[in-house]
Amino acid sequence: MSVAIDVLRPVRDAAVDAPRRPWFGTLMLALVTALVVFWVLASQSGPLNLEVHGVAASDPQTVRAATIGYLDTGLFKVSPTAIEQSLEALPWVASAQVSRRFPDRLTARVIEHQPVARWGDAALIAADGRIFSPPAESWPAGLPRLDGPAESRQEMLEQWAVLMRTPALGDIGLAALAIDDRGAWTAELSDGVVLRLGRAGIPERMQRFAGPVRRALADRWDEVATIDLRYTNGFAVGWREPAQTAERN
Repeated sequence: MSVAIDVLRPVRDAAVDAPRRPWFGTLMLALVTALVVFWVLASQSGPLNLEVHGVAASDPQTVRAATIGYLDTGLFKVSPTAIEQSLEALPWVASAQVSRRFPDRLTARVIEHQPVARWGDAALIAADGRIFSPPAESWPAGLPRLDGPAESRQEMLEQWAVLMRTPALGDIGLAALAIDDRGAWTAELSDGVVLRLGRAGIPERMQRFAGPVRRALADRWDEVATIDLRYTNGFAVGWREPAQTAERN
């Protein structure tokens, strides 16, 4: 059995009774007016409270400093766009969205950059190719390094993703990738060995290194400093300088 509930019945009953009670309309008008006045006064007074969601790498004190100046105004006087721009000027923040919450609250939803590598010595690069420069002490540990002209950054990210899928690297990995002004690529392995890869066919040369070249040098790997893979049917090795032994008196 179902029971229908008419939630509007009290409103309709009041409307029907209103002509028999002239004071009722006046009372309702006064109540509505009071609520409107309260709303306006409350929304025009400060200070406001700000909730920030999505902050992980950003320094909370820096976030506070970027927004505190907007919180002494009223809810409808404050500019959410201005707060968004102030947050997006912070080095870790990729985007921000600010909304009002009556009567005295603002909510900010922040999306931070997700770094995939260091970019040179002073910056990081995100997966979307954006370069940003947060304080060095906030950088995640263990990031690889990319070096090259800024206009090549998207190509470098794509090349890095391809090289990371190179099979048979074994116990070593890629630590850095660079491209010079002439378009020549160089990779550095996690143990410091430098690979000269040239301007074209980079994935194929990397696969050749991981296979026959690595096997050929296995017995002397600790002596290898550089490997030049720009040759069609071979490679050249630069050897580490022998350690200098201290002279005995």
